[in-house]
Amino acid sequence: MKKNDNSGAIFFVPEEERKKETSAHFNGNVDIDGKEWFVVAWVNTYEDKKSGETKKYINLKFNEPKPKEEKSKVVGTIDTPYEEGGMPF
Repeated sequence: MKKNDNSGAIFFVPEEERKKETSAHFNGNVDIDGKEWFVVAWVNTYEDKKSGETKKYINLKFNEPKPKEEKSKVVGTIDTPYEEGGMPF
């Protein structure tokens, strides 16, 4: 088990950096069982039915990171040697 397993951090996103009103208030990364996940969070409110008070809670969403695209590689060999005046294919 590595040091950062099952831990992570989220950071506050300032209002001016949020693209829409529905954009997350926090975002960050967490490591769960050796796999890194992206997490976003919103501060929401609800009305407590017993007291009638408005209370806050944090709603979280975890997203599996998208696989990084590998750079295309040219693979293969030319079977026919180059001959002057001709093409090898």
